[in-house]
Amino acid sequence: MKVKLWGDACKGPGEPESVALLFPVEAAAIDSFLTQVRSMDTEQIGATAFLAVTT
Repeated sequence: MKVKLWGDACKGPGEPESVALLFPVEAAAIDSFLTQVRSMDTEQIGATAFLAVTT
C-alpha cells in the first residue's frame, strides 16, 4: 500500500487532514463494497463497509 499524507492548511492537532491511499483491488471487490454501502441504514451511526484488497 502506498500512503501519502499532507497538511494542506492544518492549523494544529485535531484539525482535519487529507490522505490518499493507493492499493490494488479487483472490480468484484468494488462491486461487493458498493453493495454493502447501498444496503446501509443511513440513520445508523458507525455503519461500516469493507473493501477487500488484492494481495
